[in-house]
Amino acid sequence: MVEMLKNENRQYDETVIKALLYSISLFPIGTYVYLSNGETAQVIDVNPDNPKNPIVQLLGEKDADGAPKTLQTDDNDIKIMRPIDKQELEDVMKSLTQRESGEAQPAQTGK
Repeated sequence: MVEMLKNENRQYDETVIKALLYSISLFPIGTYVYLSNGETAQVIDVNPDNPKNPIVQLLGEKDADGAPKTLQTDDNDIKIMRPIDKQELEDVMKSLTQRESGEAQPAQTGK
């Protein structure tokens, strides 16, 4: 795969390589990820010009019109730090559900 991406000798058609990257992105559509700004998000689309920086939907965030908030990740501003494993996702979803329902969070003590 690395050799294909380098494509030094132009062995592979650039359109085919882009199509391949679109379909097997580093972060496939549906993947839950942590972002560099501390937010949690789900990958909802691939950026065909830069497959390592997909479009994500922020979990628990809405735009002013109530629609789910989406953003384009990039190399300079907001980056994907890593994917979230199943247990972490369950914890995040539980926390979001509690926040949305107005349940009090357990008090954290320093003792």
